[in-house]
Amino acid sequence: MKIQKWSSRKLFKAGTARDGWWTSKHMVEQLKEDAIGLFEALHPNCVAVFLFDNSSNHGAFADDALVASRMTLNEKPWPLSEKFQFRDTVYISRSTDMEEVQSFYYEKEIKKRDKKGNLKTKKVRYFKGIRKILEERSLWIGHDLEGKKWKLHCGAPDRVNPICCALHFLENCPDFKNQKSVLEEVIITSGHIFELYPKYHCECNWIEMYWGAAKREARLKCDYSFKSLEENIDSFLDKAGDLAHIRRYFRRSMDFIEAYSRCTDGREVVQEVKKFVEKKYLSHRKVRVPSDLV
Repeated sequence: MKIQKWSSRKLFKAGTARDGWWTSKHMVEQLKEDAIGLFEALHPNCVAVFLFDNSSNHGAFADDALVASRMTLNEKPWPLSEKFQFRDTVYISRSTDMEEVQSFYYEKEIKKRDKKGNLKTKKVRYFKGIRKILEERSLWIGHDLEGKKWKLHCGAPDRVNPICCALHFLENCPDFKNQKSVLEEVIITSGHIFELYPKYHCECNWIEMYWGAAKREARLKCDYSFKSLEENIDSFLDKAGDLAHIRRYFRRSMDFIEAYSRCTDGREVVQEVKKFVEKKYLSHRKVRVPSDLV
C-alpha cells in the first residue's frame, strides 16, 4: 500500500552488523505506524483482513501478556526493571460465581541494617508466583492424578494433561488460554480482522507465490550484486505485486483451500488438485515458453 511517499513497505537489512533481526516488535511498529493507517486512508469505513504466516514471530506475546511459562512457582522480588510485567486479569470466582480482578504483585516490607548498623525498612515489589495465584482462585491442587507433588513444569508437551503440573494447570485457565498474540491484539483493537495461515501448507498462502515472483524478477534483471539488488528491489516487488498477478495468486490459493474443504479423503484431494495443477499439452513435443523468456 502506498500514498505518495508513505508506504507500508519496509526495507530491513538483516544481520548482526546491520539492522539486527526482524522481530514481532518491528512487525507491531510497521502495523501501527504504516499498514493500518494506510489501509484506513485508502479504504475509509472498511474492515481489513490481515493474514500472517504461522511463524513464531507472528505468534509472539506482548511483554505484559498472561503467559504462564514466564512466571515462577513461588513469590519472587519483581522490580519494574524486569522485562515481563504481567497485566491485571479477570477470572470467575468459584465461591461467588462473579468476575473478580486479580493483580499479580504486592509490596512487602523488608527490614535491613545499613552500613552504620541502623535498621531501615524498605518496600520491595514481589511477584506472587503461580502457587499464590492459584490459591487466590481456590484452584491450587498441589498434586497430579497419581498423587505426585506438583512441580513448576513437568516437562511434558504443552497442555497434554492439564493437571500434570502448576504451569500447565494455570495455562488452561480461561484468561491464560484465551491470551492473544501481540499482533492480534493490535489489529483487533484497531477494529480489523486477524487471521493466521495454516501451518505446513504454503500452497494455501498466496504470499508465497508473490515472493516467488519477486525472486524470479530479481534473477532475470539483477546482476547478482548486493548493490544492484538494493537499488532495484522496489521495482522487483512492484512488478510481482501487480494487481492482476495478486488476483491470480489469490485464486490459485483459493483453489487449494476449496479442494481441501470439499474432499474428505487424501486421494480425493489429489484428484481434485490435479484439475488445476497439471497442464495438458495437445500437440506433440511442444512446450509453451513464457513470453518474457522469448
